[in-house]
Amino acid sequence: DRRRRLRPVLPEMLRDDAPAADRLRALAAEAIPRGAPRVRIEPRREAMRVTYSGRRLDDHDVEQPRGAYVGLARLLEGLSGMASRGRVVPREGRFLLHADGRRIAVSVSAMPGLEGDSLTLDLRDERVAQASRDELEPALPDLARAVDRLSESAHGLLIVAGSDAVEVGA
Repeated sequence: DRRRRLRPVLPEMLRDDAPAADRLRALAAEAIPRGAPRVRIEPRREAMRVTYSGRRLDDHDVEQPRGAYVGLARLLEGLSGMASRGRVVPREGRFLLHADGRRIAVSVSAMPGLEGDSLTLDLRDERVAQASRDELEPALPDLARAVDRLSESAHGLLIVAGSDAVEVGA
């Protein structure tokens, strides 16, 4: 967060005893420019392995100190609200991350493993569209067809939300 003068460093440059918040900030700062929508954090006997992956990206592994896992896992559980959901498998939660003026929705899931829970972070840009149909069509060309198809199928429930009053003709 540049406004608060918090500048992340590369995960490899952090001290072994760095706070969990600094480590999370560094991991996110590495994932976002890479375009990695998925970050997997796995505890191992000797170290913590962090894997950045995505469709347009070869998996990239980074080894982190084993002792960093516990603090990072507890921080992610607290931020995402997983701890309050009890002991269900897989445990899931969400939180928002602010980076360079962007809001990134982070979904966290935890699966039990032999060395500890394997954590997966899915990072997605949160976009709120406040645009006209003419502005949306170039950005989302399939949206109109998808809405038309859903409304014609007569299955389920189609909800349309907006801030302006809309006149509906029957």
